[in-house]
Amino acid sequence: VTVGGTGVIAYTPNFVQANVGDVVQFIFQQKNHTITQSTLASPCSPKPDGFDSGFLRAGS
Repeated sequence: VTVGGTGVIAYTPNFVQANVGDVVQFIFQQKNHTITQSTLASPCSPKPDGFDSGFLRAGS
């Protein structure tokens, strides 16, 4: 999954159907990012029982 890019705030593709055991790789194009599970009701707050990668550097 490519994250961001020049002037782009998006994930490409914007949907991934992953099965248990699958690996989903995120490639950050610019700036630092996180992969954080949240809810639609509170999209800027980590879900208490979800996942949060912490900040990852661009290019990682």
